[in-house]
Amino acid sequence: MLSTAHDTRADWVRAGMALQSLLLTATARGLVASFVDQSMQQPRLRLKVAAVLNLDGAPQCLLRVGRAMEEVPATPRRPLTELLLK
Repeated sequence: MLSTAHDTRADWVRAGMALQSLLLTATARGLVASFVDQSMQQPRLRLKVAAVLNLDGAPQCLLRVGRAMEEVPATPRRPLTELLLK
């Protein structure tokens, strides 16, 4: 659970920055993440999640992080020379 002290736009930006850092760190360590996002879309459910987890702040993102059950091939990438302007 990623949560913030309040639920303002500034908190959303902070949560996004923290989520970016978390996802990049997890990926660098060979972990995968999946979002359990429906509960965060409904204000009533967000309040219930906060109560169940005994959070003082506002829940922003619920996700699972762990090892993949099976190896997935990397997505194909275009060569860098095709992306840069000459």
